[in-house]
Amino acid sequence: MYESDEQFFEVWDGELGEEIKGAITEETGFELLGNMFRGSRNLTTNSEVTSLEDLEGLTIRTPSTQTMVETWQTLGARAEAMPWDEVYSALEQGVIDGQENPLDVAAFNALYEVQSHVTLTEHMYANYPSSRGATPWPSSPRRTRRSSARRRTRSARRTPSAPSPTWRSTARRSRRRA
Repeated sequence: MYESDEQFFEVWDGELGEEIKGAITEETGFELLGNMFRGSRNLTTNSEVTSLEDLEGLTIRTPSTQTMVETWQTLGARAEAMPWDEVYSALEQGVIDGQENPLDVAAFNALYEVQSHVTLTEHMYANYPSSRGATPWPSSPRRTRRSSARRRTRSARRTPSAPSPTWRSTARRSRRRA
C-alpha cells in the first residue's frame, strides 16, 4: 500500500521497482521501460462520505474487475460494474450514487456537473507500464534506452492529481495507515 504519490515513485524508481521489472521481464520476455503514473483512485458521490457507515446503501460504479467489485461490497456499498461510457448518464439519472477513479478522469469527464462531493480516499494507486519485447530492445543503443526511460518518467510525474477547482464541494481526505 502506498501512502502518497511520492512513495509510489520511490518504490517504482527504487530497488523494489527494479526487482519487479526484472521478474516481469524474466517471466514474460517483455522489458518494462517506465511507468506513467495514473494517479490514486478517489470517490465522487452526491452525499458526504466521511466513514465506512456512509457507504451503506450507496451504489458505486467500479470497473468490472472482481477485486474492485468485492472490495466495495466488503466496505458496505453496492458495487455496480458498468462500462465507462454509461457512467455520466447513470450518475445524472440517479442509477448509481457515485464512482471511483483518479481525479483527473472525474474532472476531464465533467463529473462535477452531476456529483457534488469528492472523498480523497486514495484507495488504489495505478500506473500504465511501457514495455517492449526484451529481445530486440537490448540491441538498441544504451543511450536510446536511457533517454526513453527518462522521458517517460518525467512525463508521468506531470499527471495532475488534484481535484478540479470547479468541484462544488470541499474535498475530504481520509487516510488509512498501515
